[in-house]
Amino acid sequence: MIPVERRELIEQWLAAGEGAASEAQLAELNASLEKSADARECVLAVARQQGWLAWNAADSRLPAALATLTEELPHRPASRQNRARGWTWAALAVSLLGVAVGVWWTRNDSASLAGAPAIQATMVSSTGCVWGPGNSLASLQANGVAGGDSLQLLEGIAEFHLGPSSNDVCLRMEGPASVVLTAQGAASMNYGKVVVKAGDLKGGPFSVETTFGRVLADSRAEVGLISFGSKAEIHCFRGRVTVESPWLRSNESDLASVSLEAGEALEFADVGGASIKSSRTVAHEERFTPQVSMNSDFLSVTPEYVRKVVADHPVAYWRFEQSPGGVIRNEMGPPYQGHVKGEVAFAGPEGNRAVELGMNNRQGSILCDEPWDQVLAGDFTIELWMKPSHYHLGSMVGFVGDFDPVVHRNKHGVLLEACGPSNPRDWLRLNQLRFLHRSQLTADPHDGVSCFSNREYEPRRWQHVVAVREGHELKLFVDGQLAQSARDDTATPSGLHLVIGQLYTETVERFFIGQLDEVAIYSRALSPNEISRHHGMLRQGAPGQEKPTFPDA
Repeated sequence: MIPVERRELIEQWLAAGEGAASEAQLAELNASLEKSADARECVLAVARQQGWLAWNAADSRLPAALATLTEELPHRPASRQNRARGWTWAALAVSLLGVAVGVWWTRNDSASLAGAPAIQATMVSSTGCVWGPGNSLASLQANGVAGGDSLQLLEGIAEFHLGPSSNDVCLRMEGPASVVLTAQGAASMNYGKVVVKAGDLKGGPFSVETTFGRVLADSRAEVGLISFGSKAEIHCFRGRVTVESPWLRSNESDLASVSLEAGEALEFADVGGASIKSSRTVAHEERFTPQVSMNSDFLSVTPEYVRKVVADHPVAYWRFEQSPGGVIRNEMGPPYQGHVKGEVAFAGPEGNRAVELGMNNRQGSILCDEPWDQVLAGDFTIELWMKPSHYHLGSMVGFVGDFDPVVHRNKHGVLLEACGPSNPRDWLRLNQLRFLHRSQLTADPHDGVSCFSNREYEPRRWQHVVAVREGHELKLFVDGQLAQSARDDTATPSGLHLVIGQLYTETVERFFIGQLDEVAIYSRALSPNEISRHHGMLRQGAPGQEKPTFPDA
């Protein structure tokens, strides 16, 4: 089972467990579980991890029951009765989860009746969030979060403050993630990436129930949690945390808990069998996008780089140094001046600025309405430097047709975008870059030819991205190296308009969140040597990679 299929299966199963799945989704989930042993193993692994909630509330351990069930499922034939009911396997998995969650909620309700204070949680920031069923930006901002509320973040970064004062707890989620806030003022993490920053706690450690155990953060502690499928990690960045889990074992006896100091981490992995393997390792803040500041990587654009780009004769070259009257200057002179639509910001010192898009709820783009037919009729190149805030689906540069007010969108001819983690489809690749070319203006995602990067892009780090059309060949370069090429014998459509920072010219959708700089459009194909040289002038090679050499001429 490939990662995309596994992710979609888990999303379907979670939706079924929350009663949010349609009949069609339940039927699809049931079919997957009937036909695929890998699908059954995936669902039961997630159920076994979430079954820890039942273990935590009672002496009986649900994982043991699920382990027995795992042996039975692959050998049970799919009968006509199962197919007629349409959701037999899905209902079975959900019912097991219901037992775990039901026991856990009974415990929480009892504590609430005993006088536990109601949780107070408010959203303090969000960036490019795509919320799941039951959540929306408007409702979260207006109503806050109460004990018992479930937070399903499919994509983006959201930060919440928990407690009556600013010295309590900050909880930051990076999608895809699912968290339930309990009536006791704690949190239950189902899956995803979560960072907890504890303040001056008065009532003891802050508790996070997870699929692999309970994490207790002391006052002034900071901890990062990761839980996906059969693997989980706890990274202690500051202070001290305690981990309680039934899976912690030693050669002598079971361990009820283990403490982690700053710089230490604990990893869990389900390797099969009766227990989950645990091991100590080193904490890594870079594993958590929110932990990495947007200022941690600075792109120092030298005068030599600017002179080299100008000498290579782009048609348009935008450095984003200033925007008097909302105009972004083309360094090559008129035409092709950029025009700001909405609100954008500029980051960096004077003389070395970049445009910042989608940050702090700013939503803006840059348009250029002059005709591009002569530029795009034959060979062409799109070059830019990008620093995304996080993994998300966002358009960096697009050449589009006229805006259709009926359907509220443009049809695309050329697109350079960052793919995201939520709902990947067959025309996208998880957390990779995409260069799309179409011969006919269309909104059908299956039309056209795409090149994808051969690895995930990196959040909060500057990367050099170049899309080239040369003859019938499309090429995508990342950090000076060819990532992928494809053949397209068709011509680029005419009548296109340029939009930077979002998918459409008039409606805000799939907007890029982060910083862009040094965007250049050429009416020719840059050579691999020129691309490598542009990259090498601002960045050295990756660790272990030799610095590129550039032959004369």
